[in-house]
Amino acid sequence: MTGEPKPPSPPSAPSQPRTARQWRAYAEDCLARGASSDRVVADIAAQGCPWDQAQAAVHEARASRHRSANTVIGCSAAAALVGFLVTVGTFVAATEGGGGAYLIWWGPMLLGVIGIIVGVARKLSLR
Repeated sequence: MTGEPKPPSPPSAPSQPRTARQWRAYAEDCLARGASSDRVVADIAAQGCPWDQAQAAVHEARASRHRSANTVIGCSAAAALVGFLVTVGTFVAATEGGGGAYLIWWGPMLLGVIGIIVGVARKLSLR
């Protein structure tokens, strides 16, 4: 036993051959559960998919997960930046006017930092 999580059960046996899209979805599910790329390729090939198509499905699934992680990181960084800019902008306006109230947008900054951490963790899990 390798300690790797057990991959999900394969797509149900249809009357016609599985499509590349179905294999990619299966590969994405396996990768999300923590299975290694090599194990997923071997598992898909063992189910009757040609080896090169199995490798392509896993490669596409990994690329999709990388794009998803990059999107999470980018959107989270934007949220953190907006929160920071609103905080700095209102602080500068308050101090230039001789004092006054200003906003601290800690919510977008906090959620942005958490999102960045989640996105980086997703990217690191694909190594």
